[in-house]
Amino acid sequence: MRFLVLLVLNLFLCWLAGLFLPFWTVAAVPFIIFLLIPQRPAIGFICAFLSIFLLWFILAIVMDMQNNHILSDRMSMLIFNHRGHILILVVASLTGALPAGFAGLTACLLRHGTKKKTIDFGRFYSKYF
Repeated sequence: MRFLVLLVLNLFLCWLAGLFLPFWTVAAVPFIIFLLIPQRPAIGFICAFLSIFLLWFILAIVMDMQNNHILSDRMSMLIFNHRGHILILVVASLTGALPAGFAGLTACLLRHGTKKKTIDFGRFYSKYF
């Protein structure tokens, strides 16, 4: 349940930031979210990756449908030598999802690494320390 809440929160805040700020905020928003909300590093990467992948894929499909897939078909033919618009949309979504996933992972690891660690010397040495 917490994963879905973080996924939707990340997706919505990145969409909102994308309306007013440059494209690189897709890495800054997950970093801030996962720095404030503690999460395991794997969950932080997957959540940030999936949310931005879905966001950019949906936005790319909406823009692609407005021009009847003309640009994406031509780009797909140029890059992959294959006529199909879905492949180029997936690659475009991956380019945004990877930095966001690594930003979420970095924030989780940074938060995990700054925890105060205690040393347990055992029962025998506890009276000396």
